[in-house]
Amino acid sequence: MERQSFLKTIAGLLFLVFFAIGLVLAARKPLWTDEIYTQTKNIDQASYFEIMAGKIIEGNNCPLFYLLQKGICDVFHYKFPKVWDSREREFSDPRSQFILRILPNFFTSWTLVMIFYFFSRYYSLSAGIYAFLVSLSSLMVWVYWVEARPYPLWIFFTVLQSMLFILLAKREGSEARWLVWLTVTNILLSLTVLFGIIQIMIVTGLLYAWGEKRLSKYFLMTIVPLGIAFFYYFRTLKIHFYLPDHPLSLIFVNLPLERVVVLLFYAVILGTLMVRQRGKSHVHYFKESLQYFILTIVMIAAALGILLVFKVYEPPLREGVFQLPHRYFLYLTPVMILAVTMCSIYIIKIFKGQRWMMINSIIFLGGILMIRILKTFSEVANQRLY
Repeated sequence: MERQSFLKTIAGLLFLVFFAIGLVLAARKPLWTDEIYTQTKNIDQASYFEIMAGKIIEGNNCPLFYLLQKGICDVFHYKFPKVWDSREREFSDPRSQFILRILPNFFTSWTLVMIFYFFSRYYSLSAGIYAFLVSLSSLMVWVYWVEARPYPLWIFFTVLQSMLFILLAKREGSEARWLVWLTVTNILLSLTVLFGIIQIMIVTGLLYAWGEKRLSKYFLMTIVPLGIAFFYYFRTLKIHFYLPDHPLSLIFVNLPLERVVVLLFYAVILGTLMVRQRGKSHVHYFKESLQYFILTIVMIAAALGILLVFKVYEPPLREGVFQLPHRYFLYLTPVMILAVTMCSIYIIKIFKGQRWMMINSIIFLGGILMIRILKTFSEVANQRLY
């Protein structure tokens, strides 16, 4: 209990630090076109009932973000302070930047703290610090930290969903308790973003494949959120997109090369160990990391599948059509944060007792992390925030 109290104290302090950082980012970054459009055309004009009914004029009309944001605006008696000219790309206003970015700042700060606390509690303090550094070295975290749109909520619920998946694989605590939390998370995810459909199907599909085959166990956590998501999908604004000249760049901005290298390193080491042992003892020992590794591969495959679907339905002419944005694959960022952390933890565990291999692995993983940190903070310092 003393350790948990210590971790909760550290987590609370980290939240205050992260939230303060978010306030600085919010103050420095003017509101831009998409944020202004969301506020003026939807939140200011739509009623709570209309938001719940999916009457949002955007590609994503799932209501949770819009409801929460409208509630904050009502508390502060806030409406966008001018008639917006759509030709304006940016708008600087300290009060607007503060109020509209409270919600995303809160969820981003909570997400970062949650990642630190999860790995510190269920693995080790060093694992929590490593996970915290992996999170902060993720460019998309900084890009969407204070974005006044649904993306910080999407990242938050993706992280929560992934953590519950790991706990179920780890058999940590009461399975029934984690299944209830996963059900709630899936429902909230389906109320946040339409692409949550894919994540829900993958997570529950893998749990079914590896666990109990009683379908009733998965009904609430799957059918209910999918029903919610499809309800909003059939009422959403259908937007046609064209792909850029290098479509895979949309995925790789959320899937940096350094992260892929760590996953490949894990796969090679564990695969070699399994062949040498000619048994499944190590597979069982590394169960949660192996299952999350497989989940990550399936999530990446799903992103490639989404890209292919957009390519198939790409309109022949680009006039009046939007380019597909990289944020449609944003869920890969939190998935990869947890995957890199899990794989790194178990790479070290594999070489426990082999001093030189462990030292070399730590140097390798630390070097990869440092490269990613330098790249990310170079982009942030140059304000190359997409």
